Amino acid sequence: MPPVDITNGVQAYRVTISTKGDVSPDTEAKFVRWAKKQDMCYCVAEKGSGDRRHIHALVLFESRRAKTTLHNAIWQQYVKPHHADCIMKKAVVINAAFDFKWRDEYLQKESGVEILINKWDDEHAEKYLPSIEEQDALVEAAESNRQGRAFHDHKMWTDLAGHFKTWYVKESFPVPFKTYCRPHHCLQFLQHEMLYGRMIVMCDTRRRYEKAIWLYRQVTMDEKPSASELQYLERWEQGQ
Repeated sequence: MPPVDITNGVQAYRVTISTKGDVSPDTEAKFVRWAKKQDMCYCVAEKGSGDRRHIHALVLFESRRAKTTLHNAIWQQYVKPHHADCIMKKAVVINAAFDFKWRDEYLQKESGVEILINKWDDEHAEKYLPSIEEQDALVEAAESNRQGRAFHDHKMWTDLAGHFKTWYVKESFPVPFKTYCRPHHCLQFLQHEMLYGRMIVMCDTRRRYEKAIWLYRQVTMDEKPSASELQYLERWEQGQ
């Protein structure tokens, strides 16, 4: 079987716009106006960590769109003019959609979500999704890209651990780190960075917990996260 060509992208994408503060009314209005013109779209505004308004959208296009081109267009036309202090790859996140679970399970939560666009037809939506072969090719390309970023990722975690240690001492928590540092300290730091720093807001609770535990491992030089630690963070946050 000849290799699948994904250079022109796909027709279904998940889009998130998350800026340092609330997404500006101008950005929201312009993006919504553009998204309504596409074949189908389900778009919501949500209040996330730090009570910041951000946007999620599942957009289906008439023809294929290259991810890089789409990413750059949304940033340049709708976000950058009103959020020049943001970084494109953090303010605008785009991924190919392989199914509609994101819309059906996450974007239709009972509270905290305002529906901005509900232009959708379940009967015809499936035809916009990439084929199994295209999905496999996209996953393979993403994995190759991740391997190429291995050194950068290691440096990122090292730098993040350094920033955490500075914050930890500034907050007057006890040292040494390996003795007194706990995963919830790392979670507090990440929430602080999402609210006051440059870190993109992580709406998914489990992803936030896992990143906090990986940071804890980096700081204390321990091994990978365990299920018990995820439960510990959940209990700690519920007790706040």
